[in-house]
Amino acid sequence: MTTGRAVPELFAVDVRSVEGETVLKLHGELDISTQQLFVNALAGIDESVARIVLDLSDLTFIDCANIGLIHQSRIVAGLRGTFFELRSPNPQLLRIMELTGLLPSANGEQLGPIVLPLPSHAYEHAAV
Repeated sequence: MTTGRAVPELFAVDVRSVEGETVLKLHGELDISTQQLFVNALAGIDESVARIVLDLSDLTFIDCANIGLIHQSRIVAGLRGTFFELRSPNPQLLRIMELTGLLPSANGEQLGPIVLPLPSHAYEHAAV
């Protein structure tokens, strides 16, 4: 017997492209069970885009595998000359990203977007 209640979506990605910038707004919990939605959204980004923005304002959870995926995406974007920006992570996500090395340690409150630096030339030989 079903109750007729829909199971709430655990994760969603809204994609918006405007003038050389693609914004992926992440909603909910990004873990191994929802990762494919994120991978599909990343794969759909035009390689010629000048800036990729991950809007994390509605992201409530991320696992280590997806932290790694963001790091890998940053490297690939950097090799293409694309800026990769993290926008509006909540304090818990910011701390996880600091602890995993995705971001340098922050002192105080994060006031603006986090633009991840382009990777060093040491990554140029990496298979992407």
